[in-house]
Amino acid sequence: MPAESARIGRDWLRRIGERANPGAVRLFYFPYASIGAAAYRDWGAALLAEAEAHAVQLPGREDRLFARPFCEMGELPDALVPDLLAALDRPFAFFGHSMGAIICWELSRRLKSEQQIEPMRIFVSGCRACSSSRVVHSLINRTRDDIVRRLGHGLKAE
Repeated sequence: MPAESARIGRDWLRRIGERANPGAVRLFYFPYASIGAAAYRDWGAALLAEAEAHAVQLPGREDRLFARPFCEMGELPDALVPDLLAALDRPFAFFGHSMGAIICWELSRRLKSEQQIEPMRIFVSGCRACSSSRVVHSLINRTRDDIVRRLGHGLKAE
């Protein structure tokens, strides 16, 4: 693991795959309730070369089993933002499933209001977007590899 990756959000982030591309868009995966970053361990291989993937490891999961979990959603961005900022030095996007969708949405709001930065894309599944009831792309009945490919294509500049 390169030194840069070891420094970036060591407690919170787990790199997915071996790809370290200094110019790549960083894609951060936020897991659903009661699951850890390992749920996304196989998702890196199907991404485009232009993307570098990291999964967020929440407290109380896997190798952070004994870290104090959060009981209030508002506390999570407060703790996550300082460690995550070092990884937001290039374009980035968030993907969250179910509770992870809510976390990435709230984190995006916090980053925009307090740091004046925001993800180039927010992908949500298992949860409607907080600001809309409109479904942009349906991923129902798609394979995991197809979903990951679609995420990668969504990272390309318009």
